[in-house]
Amino acid sequence: AALQLERPADAIRELQSSLAEKADWRQADETMLLLSRAQKRANDIPNAIATVQKLIANFPNSAIRDQAQYRLGEYQQAAGDFAAAAKQFEVVLTQYPKSTFAPYSLYGKGWCNLQQESFKDAVASFTSLLEGNPGHALEADAKFARGVAQRRMGDLQPALADISAYLATNPALAARADALLERARIEAALKNFTAAATTLATLAKENPKYALRERVLYDLAWAYKNGGQPAEAIEGFRVLVAEFPSGPLAAEAFFHLGEDAYDRQEFKAAQENYSKARAAGAKDDL
Repeated sequence: AALQLERPADAIRELQSSLAEKADWRQADETMLLLSRAQKRANDIPNAIATVQKLIANFPNSAIRDQAQYRLGEYQQAAGDFAAAAKQFEVVLTQYPKSTFAPYSLYGKGWCNLQQESFKDAVASFTSLLEGNPGHALEADAKFARGVAQRRMGDLQPALADISAYLATNPALAARADALLERARIEAALKNFTAAATTLATLAKENPKYALRERVLYDLAWAYKNGGQPAEAIEGFRVLVAEFPSGPLAAEAFFHLGEDAYDRQEFKAAQENYSKARAAGAKDDL
């Protein structure tokens, strides 16, 4: 109950007390699994891994072993050990192909493939999930993830189709923002800069507090620039430096503002913007 109430510290205390009372009681395996999940919720990933590994070792015939194997992969993924997590998800798929955790293992394996830049394997994992489990709760998320993998490997039209299908499901604001940014990247890669600018402008307006807003404004300015809209591009760079004057993209934005002022023979303004670009940490060619 404490775990469901998002009180992992209380859950850990109670579950550890249960195991201390009798380490091999009839629900000890379930207790250990819940303990590992509580430890994960508390961001104690090393102990979550250790607990579920002990469960697997001590209860080889447990009825919840498929879930234990899946959780081990989940925790390893959270720890950043993507190679180990992918192998663990494969254990679930090989040994428990009919398990309710098999689709989740395909999804987890696909994201591990993505993190390892094994994009072809990622697409294969997400495709297996989608084709083998029509209507699954992960269907929309798997399409988004497959779209990301397809873009990374250069399959742009299939990527655009998957991201568009994901957006059609009306995801929550933060997830929609991620998908809009992904769609804009695909549109830009397809050299459809007008579409990319429209997508990015929509994102900037809908979600002004988006975590990647600086990148959105930068990409929007470049979409205008590449799409032959120089005035809109300059305004985009101006908005970027107004909101993120000390950000990692400010130096380049100030440079573009300087170039624009120079072209208009406003040399004092150009000098000021070039100086701001240098002060903001311009490096190498910039």
